[in-house]
Amino acid sequence: MSSNYNTTKMFTIFSNLPSELRVKIWQQACSPRTVTLTYTTSTSSFTSTTPPPTLLSVSHEAREEALRIYTLSFGTPSQPPKTYFNPLLDTLYLPRHQEMGYDETLRDFRQLIHDPSNLLTQLRYVAIDHVNVDVKRPWESYNKAVFLRSFKHLDEIALILNADGTGAGDVASLSSSEDLSEAKNHNRGKLIFSELRIDPERLLKIWYYFRQSFMMEERLLEDVCRDLGKEYEAFELPTVRILAKGSEDVGDAGRSTDGVRKGNHMQAALDMMRS
Repeated sequence: MSSNYNTTKMFTIFSNLPSELRVKIWQQACSPRTVTLTYTTSTSSFTSTTPPPTLLSVSHEAREEALRIYTLSFGTPSQPPKTYFNPLLDTLYLPRHQEMGYDETLRDFRQLIHDPSNLLTQLRYVAIDHVNVDVKRPWESYNKAVFLRSFKHLDEIALILNADGTGAGDVASLSSSEDLSEAKNHNRGKLIFSELRIDPERLLKIWYYFRQSFMMEERLLEDVCRDLGKEYEAFELPTVRILAKGSEDVGDAGRSTDGVRKGNHMQAALDMMRS
């Protein structure tokens, strides 16, 4: 009885559906992802631990549709792009991994990227690590501000903390083999962001400190532009969310894979791509 029931639940005529309907199904299967990106100075290259979109390896038809949605991105003048990305759908996450914190590689991100089609101009969602005051280097607020204001169409910024409420960027860059091994084990799971459950007053303080730091850098930039006789272009912070970082094992089911944005934004992304 149970065997017959399970059989009736299987959908075995997908290939018989009209091609237009199959394409819409493939499109809706593309959910928002968090794409982690790090820069290696010695090789002048960007790398990502984020797996490619699953749709690329389902079937020939699915791959063709996925390639209309995702583009190989984050190449440099000396290295080809290797990471599939959709700037209208995915969240770009740049963790604090350099020895000097968020150094000039974050500040100069747009200059380091070879982006001849200006794909990243359309970027909507970014995530960066929160760094506590006693750990943060003096230049990091400025570098963050320059990075964020280089994207004029941002809808949301995610500040990332650890699940216990400590800053995700508080730990210095990995150096020992033990730390590297631990990081690899962590990255075997899928990176997920979820709502941070800590004291609301502390959440407010984190948000307020981030906003004040950004506004201070904006005022300094305005003064510099005035002294140089250049026009200052104002930048308003988009929505800022504070989220916790975790990982999801490959076999986990039933959990949200993206705490940054719940729901499927595929149709909105497709509409913007076509316009």
